[in-house]
Amino acid sequence: MNKIIVIIVAISMGISTLVRADEGMWIPLLINKNMAEMQKLGLKLSAEDIYSINHSSLKDAVIIFGG
Repeated sequence: MNKIIVIIVAISMGISTLVRADEGMWIPLLINKNMAEMQKLGLKLSAEDIYSINHSSLKDAVIIFGG
C-alpha cells in the first residue's frame, strides 16, 4: 500500500513539473504588456475593450463559458 502511494506521489510530482499555467487573473496595469501575446493567440479585443477605468468594458460584464 505504501509503495502505491509513493508511486502516485512521484508521478504527480513529475507531471506537475510539465504543467505551465498561462491563464487566470492579471493585474489591470499589466494587460497592455500581454496584448501582443493574446492577439497572437487570436484575441480580437483591444486592451481598452478589456479594461477601461472610465468606460464600459469587459470588466463590467458577467460571462458564462460553456453554460
